[in-house]
Amino acid sequence: MLVGFGRVGRRFAKLIIEQYHVLEKKHSLRLEFVAIADSRGYVFGDELTASRVLDLTMLPRGGLAIAGRKGSLLDIIDRLDYDVLVNAAVSSYKDGQPGLAYAKAALQRGKAYVTADKPPLALALNQLEKQKIFYKATVMAGTPLIDLLRYGLLGRGVKRVIGILNGTSNYVLGLLENGLGLDEAIRRAQEEGYAEPNPSNDLHGVDLAAKAAIIAQTLGCNTTLRDVVIEDKITENTEKRVEELLRRGMRLKYVAVIDGCKAFVRLVDIGPDNPLYNVNGANNGVVIETGDESRIYLEGPGAGVDVTAWTLLSDVLLATKLVLARN
Repeated sequence: MLVGFGRVGRRFAKLIIEQYHVLEKKHSLRLEFVAIADSRGYVFGDELTASRVLDLTMLPRGGLAIAGRKGSLLDIIDRLDYDVLVNAAVSSYKDGQPGLAYAKAALQRGKAYVTADKPPLALALNQLEKQKIFYKATVMAGTPLIDLLRYGLLGRGVKRVIGILNGTSNYVLGLLENGLGLDEAIRRAQEEGYAEPNPSNDLHGVDLAAKAAIIAQTLGCNTTLRDVVIEDKITENTEKRVEELLRRGMRLKYVAVIDGCKAFVRLVDIGPDNPLYNVNGANNGVVIETGDESRIYLEGPGAGVDVTAWTLLSDVLLATKLVLARN
């Protein structure tokens, strides 16, 4: 079942259709839609043939209520028979809703839950049944940081994580380095599709704080979004700091820091000896310090409709192996 039928949800739906035979051949897995829903309505059952799903992706936003039925999403999450709930909707940072309610409803029924929706997990990941939640699309989207922390480093311990985890702010800082003023840099980022019409969550650290909270809870801490300290924001005063650092051969980066169970968002001065120095554009990069004194560096795409949809598909496959196979 797919909840959320915006750009990411529609790309994910197309991907399932495009990859159907590949998944069947390589993974002996047939993925079929039981229901597709948005905030206004849903389509379900035998209506969801491959051609029908592709037709739905061409509808205007909110069109599912016209093409299908109006009704409560929680009602169909509770009532319909499905194996995996995929949430591509967007929730509020105030209370994590409606995504938190979707997650609880699916998990209470023993379903696997795959999500790209950050607020519910930033606020309450530890309140949910983690073993059945798959959420690497929430942090570094197209780069599997969460899987590395959950599975790849299991038993080794992680002491510290510092990362450029917001592509919009990194892109804007790069434009400031090129001599643009902040307002002009924001407009350019919006034109390129990197920034939302209101970019405050990115430039004022909310998105970074949410990702820091998700990472901290993944590592076993009780650190939620409300515990993350946002020490700095990108403002007009940031322009002067960028200029001063460039003259010294350094760069300014907006990072999330998870140190033990403490989490911060701050602007830091980075020199050429730090791998984060070379993270450009909208890319993400993270340095992980482990309990055995190793340092691991990971870099890759952190946002985008395509990579997010592919990451959701990857997590659906992971859910079938780690949850559904046991059932």
